[in-house]
Amino acid sequence: MALYCGIDLHSTNHWLTVIDEADRCVFERRLSNDLAVMLAFLDAQALSDSEMQALARETSLEETAFVIPREPAVEREHGVKVRIFTPDQEIPFGGHPALGTAVVLRNRLMRKRTDAQIILDLKVGEIPVTFRDDPSGAVFGEMQQVEPVFGQVHERETVAAILGIRPEDIVDEGPIQTVSTGLAFVIVPLKSLRTLQALSPDFKKAGAYFAGSTDFIDFFYITRDTQDPSSDLRARGLYATGEDSGNRLGCRLHRGLDGSQWRGQVRPGCSYRARCGDRAAQPHFRPCGKTRREGSECSRRRSCR
Repeated sequence: MALYCGIDLHSTNHWLTVIDEADRCVFERRLSNDLAVMLAFLDAQALSDSEMQALARETSLEETAFVIPREPAVEREHGVKVRIFTPDQEIPFGGHPALGTAVVLRNRLMRKRTDAQIILDLKVGEIPVTFRDDPSGAVFGEMQQVEPVFGQVHERETVAAILGIRPEDIVDEGPIQTVSTGLAFVIVPLKSLRTLQALSPDFKKAGAYFAGSTDFIDFFYITRDTQDPSSDLRARGLYATGEDSGNRLGCRLHRGLDGSQWRGQVRPGCSYRARCGDRAAQPHFRPCGKTRREGSECSRRRSCR
């Protein structure tokens, strides 16, 4: 039986209603507009896959996270079970929903602690998120994603045709390759910042190119031509739904760099500073365990190791 969810959002509260195919109300409740309250409601183990998908579709948000409670002993050993849905499907990992859920869980479960670790048990695996207070008093969360998986190498001419650029606009030193730390993206290394800024991909061609893939996949674009001494890389995420200004760069990219190579291990003791899109301040990612470079105004401060 298909179920449909509706959310009537107001300034201080909302009504959440679930109906069946015959328009019969099978669930209705008023809730406050607070993420913690929503998560507490969605703690319910009774939600089926179709109900979670219906809720995610109705919110129209890019991702919706559902916390599935388990016995305390199980959570201590394997972490808090979380499932992430887009409006169209369940995905094994998502950076924003993972960090956001970890923050809510920390605030609910560990209010009196200044440092704590939340382990999320996602479809991609166990993701630890460690919290600490930085010198300014703000809370800093550090997420360690799973090891990157390097996949298919893509033809330069084919990708260039999809992106509307020349094959020679793509660097020669390394491959155009699928890389995944939970969600697969094809990393396209470009020679110049001008090419990066002028990109106008043909999304219909890109969709057809990835049509046979079973992965949640798209292109992601980078260049070392930053023209900015404070940045080591410039990057853009251009998708049919809009531009993402930094969500996917961290683990997927810098853990595939080694000096002049696009693939390999990050050199010990180095920090790669990434600037995404045209934002003036971007998060800095710390792959080596050394002191993180401060200075970013972006609230999505995270590093991977």
